[in-house]
Amino acid sequence: MSRGVGLLVGAALVLHGLAHALPGMRALDRVAGWPVADPETGSVVLVALGTVLWSAATVGLIGAGFGIWGVRPSERGWPLAAAVGAGSSILLLTLFPPEYALPGVVLSAAALLFVWKRGRGGHRESFPGDSFRNDDAKRRRTPWDVSTGAPPLIGC
Repeated sequence: MSRGVGLLVGAALVLHGLAHALPGMRALDRVAGWPVADPETGSVVLVALGTVLWSAATVGLIGAGFGIWGVRPSERGWPLAAAVGAGSSILLLTLFPPEYALPGVVLSAAALLFVWKRGRGGHRESFPGDSFRNDDAKRRRTPWDVSTGAPPLIGC
């Protein structure tokens, strides 16, 4: 995958994760009116479920975007973060549907498909975050110690 495509996919995941702010808040606002026999029955459980789904969708998608960009803490785990974020997003938008849920569900399904297609071959090189790291490593090759980036010690 080219660097430009990786930047675009990462930006799409970050923006999709940030877009969950309003559906998450509206989901928690409407818990009392959730379609159950008694609106107060299970509302604590529904608030907890909505909060967990909202948090997992937002953090997972944003973390996956940063991982694709090559940010260190999440560059290796971005496929799992994307899958958890997209799955939570689909659950959030179907259990607590806002008026405009369909585009979000489609984007989350596309993210799951992207992760599945990238991970199917089992090659870590097929992930965009790796291509960024490999490009940087090619640019940083020096006669110095490659593992630490420090110059060799003289006389040792």
